Amino acid sequence: MVSTAGRIQLCREIEIYMRFDTPVRFVKMADVYDESTGNYSSSVVSEVTHYASVDNTTERMMTLVYGGVMQDSITARFQNHITDEYTDIVIDGKAYKVDYIAPKRVKDVYVLHRV
Repeated sequence: MVSTAGRIQLCREIEIYMRFDTPVRFVKMADVYDESTGNYSSSVVSEVTHYASVDNTTERMMTLVYGGVMQDSITARFQNHITDEYTDIVIDGKAYKVDYIAPKRVKDVYVLHRV
């Protein structure tokens, strides 16, 4: 308890722990030409998994990124910088595209929307 000018205020320290427990797959795909059919087909070239703290994007951040509210927008926070090349991001079997990347000193923050 802290007493200021005759008022008693309760000071409580709130700690928020981020869990980097959601697997996020960075998938790089390439189009491969099939000579027998004459069509292009997508195939996975590489796939790398990183763990992130994933939650819904706040309304304030959506307004900054999209100019309004957008459905199926999530924020993924990574403990380290992501340097892998990728075309898609897959979280819980759902594909996402990157709308905004906020690089910090030691981590990256990605704002994603569902495709």
